Amino acid sequence: MDQPSPSMADGWEDNVRKIKSLFTALTIVGVLIISASPASAHTELIKSSPSANKTTAVMPTSVKLTFEERLLVISGSKKQANSITVKSPSNKRVSTGEVKVIKNVASVNLLKLQESGKYQVTFRVVAEDGHVLKDSFKFEFRK
Repeated sequence: MDQPSPSMADGWEDNVRKIKSLFTALTIVGVLIISASPASAHTELIKSSPSANKTTAVMPTSVKLTFEERLLVISGSKKQANSITVKSPSNKRVSTGEVKVIKNVASVNLLKLQESGKYQVTFRVVAEDGHVLKDSFKFEFRK
């Protein structure tokens, strides 16, 4: 029977080689994109005490926020990079003093909580990579 001519076979093999090369290149690019994603992720709140959107009967003396990444601390500056504000159900500020940061945990002390109800925690933190996270949540205190 008829065999393909050598020039047709060479053309076919060239096309197969080109397709394999393209597939290999696309695979490499895909792997690079996937592996780079965690490095570009922004920090997130992973834990809070008191717990977000929960009720507690134990009066907290501070609010502690734990993040995925270490937080930025600017030594010697009067302006803090990180802030936490806690307001009572009657919208009075109950957080007091400076925000303390140790690695990936930010905390602030609280005044003695005088009223039952939902307390609003609002925070702004800066991760060491420079990304800013602003968010808020509530917790409920019941005497």
